Amino acid sequence: MEEIKHLEELARIKLTAKERELYGEQLSSILEYVNKLQQVDVEGVEPTGHATEAENVWREDAVIESSDEVKKRITENAPELVKKLFKVKSVFEK
Repeated sequence: MEEIKHLEELARIKLTAKERELYGEQLSSILEYVNKLQQVDVEGVEPTGHATEAENVWREDAVIESSDEVKKRITENAPELVKKLFKVKSVFEK
């Protein structure tokens, strides 16, 4: 329970007693699972970055000229334009 109170302080959040109890149980469950994982014998297992052998496929960036018709169709979807730029609602409070 002390760990949950400490995490609450670090996160600067206020939890109810019921939430502390719930999160304490969940944290205990997670730590028990981590303990089980630490007991798994991984001797001889090569470390991997990915579970599959997938590779990134890259292409060269290319500048393509756009026709006036394409530009017009794109800007028709803008809620508002300012000097050929899309004007959108602010995502930050002022």
